[in-house]
Amino acid sequence: MAMVDRISPLPDDILCHILSFLSTKDAISTSLLSKRWRPLWRSLPCLHFDLNFPNSPSIYINNCNIIYRIILSRDHIKSLRFQCGPIFNFYLDPLDANINEWVDIAIQHGLENLDLGHPCDPPIPTLWSSSIFRCKTLVVLKLEGFFVDVDDIVHLPSLKILILDCAYFREPRCVLKLLSGCPSLENLEANCIDYDGPIEEDSEEEQDESIEEDPEEEQDEPIEEDMEETNGDYDGISLPKLVNAEVSCLTPDIPLRAISSVRFLRMDEYLGDIPVFPNLTHLEIGMRIKINWPLVLEMLKQCPKLQVLVLNIAVVEFSSFADVDWPYPQFNSRALRTMTIYNAPSHAKLEMLKELEGSSAICQISFMD
Repeated sequence: MAMVDRISPLPDDILCHILSFLSTKDAISTSLLSKRWRPLWRSLPCLHFDLNFPNSPSIYINNCNIIYRIILSRDHIKSLRFQCGPIFNFYLDPLDANINEWVDIAIQHGLENLDLGHPCDPPIPTLWSSSIFRCKTLVVLKLEGFFVDVDDIVHLPSLKILILDCAYFREPRCVLKLLSGCPSLENLEANCIDYDGPIEEDSEEEQDESIEEDPEEEQDEPIEEDMEETNGDYDGISLPKLVNAEVSCLTPDIPLRAISSVRFLRMDEYLGDIPVFPNLTHLEIGMRIKINWPLVLEMLKQCPKLQVLVLNIAVVEFSSFADVDWPYPQFNSRALRTMTIYNAPSHAKLEMLKELEGSSAICQISFMD
């Protein structure tokens, strides 16, 4: 009995939606199935390229030419994804130029979703195109293992999802500049952000020249004032529409007050100032060695609407409760309903229950392994 083809009769838009989950190379290969499938890949609004770097530069050039033709052939590009493999040094400069130009072309075709991935091993590719930071249609931006050279002006009015994973910036101020240009941001993931700006060889010479200049000249003062005003703006940024945030390995240079409007927050230990989180109802804190009770208590103090608290200990090593000063025995949060502690050793659970159960009549405390 012959098998019935139930997929091919489906409408083109449904088939294109199915193909959008494949890499562009695999989607093109479906054109060999039948005449029905042959033209479909040409209508795909979602492009996904796996960039591997062969030893032969001629093969790399040929692959780049194919990508150019595919991108240029589209009237509309909804999603563009590049997943890069390890890069040889002699490919880095042409790759930077190619990726930024490909992204520029896609933005001109209404790009909504941009996903750039790299395994984080040096050399690191750079994203520097100014059009990326001024794209009015971009809704999702995911950057992994890229050096992000943020433009002077960042204006991403439609961006709702921002994912930064092992991303590199010149300095913490660049991260704040990027966030300040995303007024519609709803979901933020920032993990393992690092700073590695280029070092200019003539920086010392320029400093010496500035010292030798005529002291009566005050041409630099307005610039310094402008910088101070700009820095102040970045320090005071807010993301009013932010709902979910997952942050880890953040330094105090990135203030938590930038995400203080969030409702769901997953974070690890943080050494900076803790702002008030007026809307936060769900909080998860990861601890590397032991529970940092002063941080937990300070977070509870600053979260008046908190209902769920999860503490996750990566390495089991508990400090004694006798060494902890409890300035807020009632948690300072009347809304707290559940408190879950992961990976707690059995010998510490009873001691913790004695201290915590008497602190709140409505909070349910549970332990998870």
